[in-house]
Amino acid sequence: MKCLRFTLPSGSAGMAAGYTRGSIMKKLNNLNLKYKHKTQRYVFKVWFENDSDYTIFYLLWEAPNSWHKPELIEENYVPDESSSKGIQSGPEVKKE
Repeated sequence: MKCLRFTLPSGSAGMAAGYTRGSIMKKLNNLNLKYKHKTQRYVFKVWFENDSDYTIFYLLWEAPNSWHKPELIEENYVPDESSSKGIQSGPEVKKE
């Protein structure tokens, strides 16, 4: 399964990482794409429901600096306790 992997900036007591993650999430929500995400330490990963959504994201994403440039990797989404609250489907979130 494809996955976008963002390396978040470290330092500043996590404030820079939080700001960068927030910028990415804001764009994801504005695009109204269905996705799942997980943050582990200074790595933020995003899985889209449809393969075509990766192309849409890349075409519309303007990376303001190197921290915002994602890598496309192969990794399956595995929900765990830390990510159970983080599963989102854009603005129309339906909790199970």
